Amino acid sequence: MPNFNSVELMGFMARDSEIKYANGGLAFCNGTIRVKERYGAGDEEINFFNFSYAGDQAEKYFNKLKKGNGLFISGKLRHEKWESKRDGEKKTGVRIIASRIIVLSENGSDRELDHHDDYRD
Repeated sequence: MPNFNSVELMGFMARDSEIKYANGGLAFCNGTIRVKERYGAGDEEINFFNFSYAGDQAEKYFNKLKKGNGLFISGKLRHEKWESKRDGEKKTGVRIIASRIIVLSENGSDRELDHHDDYRD
């Protein structure tokens, strides 16, 4: 049976993005998107999802992905394991490896700011 790993989310930046560099100089832009889901009459749930974007556009997005800005991201899910630096406890989580980012608004405005597609594996 074939496998398919794809995700699309629209929401707001929960915090300012961060930029990191690999040993070879490849830039990684990391952030957290806040997505609100509404159920019925006034019931809602807020979820937070970490994402990473790597490549030549990462530095550009680092400068545009600020807390409160609206965005759309698509990509794939990746399961991660790590050890907590604070207490040494083993942790697991899911990160979105973004292949497409559209910055929808800056500080709540509705104008589209930027769009980049990068369909790489």
